[in-house]
Amino acid sequence: MALSDSRTAVTLQNYELKKHGTFAFPVACYETFPATDPVPWHWHNDLELIVIRHGTVEIELADELHTLTEGEGVFINSNVLHTVRESDCPSCRLNSIVFHPRFLGGSPESIFWERYLNPLIHHPCLKSVRFKTDIQWHQQMIQHIQLAWNTCVEEPAGYEFHTWHSLSEIILSLVQHQPLSSDISSKKSIRNNKRIKYMLQFIQEHYDKELTLEQIAKSALISKSECLRCFRQTIGISPMHYIRQLKMQKAAELLKSTSLKISEIAERCGFSDLSYFSKTFRIEHGCTPKEYRNKYYSGIC
Repeated sequence: MALSDSRTAVTLQNYELKKHGTFAFPVACYETFPATDPVPWHWHNDLELIVIRHGTVEIELADELHTLTEGEGVFINSNVLHTVRESDCPSCRLNSIVFHPRFLGGSPESIFWERYLNPLIHHPCLKSVRFKTDIQWHQQMIQHIQLAWNTCVEEPAGYEFHTWHSLSEIILSLVQHQPLSSDISSKKSIRNNKRIKYMLQFIQEHYDKELTLEQIAKSALISKSECLRCFRQTIGISPMHYIRQLKMQKAAELLKSTSLKISEIAERCGFSDLSYFSKTFRIEHGCTPKEYRNKYYSGIC
């Protein structure tokens, strides 16, 4: 299996549009360099496993932040909103394998689905599990992730069975090691997840305009204070910080993939003042828009 394109396209509610693998073999492998191709906030129905191959990477999701160093890994559950970014290394690199639960569980009537996958996927408070290198069962999980990734990429004889075996070992171990959660925290987590998706959709539709906290809160039928709390608890930043990150992400994409003038890109991203746009871009990306384009422009328009 050739490595899949790691670029992420999302809907207005940040649902990932990309299909991972094929219907017959719903598994895909990615090699990602977050410094040059940042992964936007997104969610999908698939399960995801990541191993850091070089540098330090931040993986943020609903009220959780993992700073992972080389050799560590993480499991991200189905339907969990998350993002990936580099921490302190411009050349950081990670390997990820994304697969649909039916690859292991088959039909919803199967014992694998009923006893293992369904409780894991619908565990209301299990968003992710970080795998550290100093815990024995975590070490085994990291080895299984990398083995599954290598097997899919290299495609030796019977790689489908070997991939299934490695991923099955991971799911079994996760089920065996996860504690039960309380109903109170479960309901709160589900409620926050729904609210944040409504607000992210609203922001995606209007990010090129001057948005107020009141407008964002109204999109989810909540108060301004509840909006702030929901953003802080779910994705760890304020609504305005998220909007700035989104604008800068959109600007970076346009600088890399189009020949639009920088002033046009600034306007498309909701900036009427070019100097303010350049200053904000430098804060977010560590260089000016012109320097960024000179480094990453693909020449494909």
